[in-house]
Amino acid sequence: YRNMRKNQHEENLFRCEDERFEIDMVVDTNAATLKRLEPIAEEIAFLADKFCHANYQENAPIGIETGESSEGSDGNIFQYVLDRRALTNIHLHSIARLYGESGQTMVDLLFTNPAMAVPIVVRRLKQKDREFRKAR
Repeated sequence: YRNMRKNQHEENLFRCEDERFEIDMVVDTNAATLKRLEPIAEEIAFLADKFCHANYQENAPIGIETGESSEGSDGNIFQYVLDRRALTNIHLHSIARLYGESGQTMVDLLFTNPAMAVPIVVRRLKQKDREFRKAR
């Protein structure tokens, strides 16, 4: 093996290429996670709209708007279960990276209360996707 010496410019070029590779990997994993979570978020939004609409028509008197929510005492509108196999380790790591120290908490919330957590995570993924693509 020959001993390669790098000058300052080659070192900067190598560092720049390495940073671009990292940004590309982050953008790709975020895009994959977003692609996996968007249909789930759409399904949750559809079910929430359908549930609220059906519950409002059943409980509200005709012509009277009560202003009260049809939510239960714990704030849950309906029960939605996210299958743990729906997200791979790459997706989970991408979500955890977005939230830093609170990443594991958000991953746990995805499975304990997906109806609330999935739309928030999708919104954050879209925001970070725009930021990362701009930085690219």
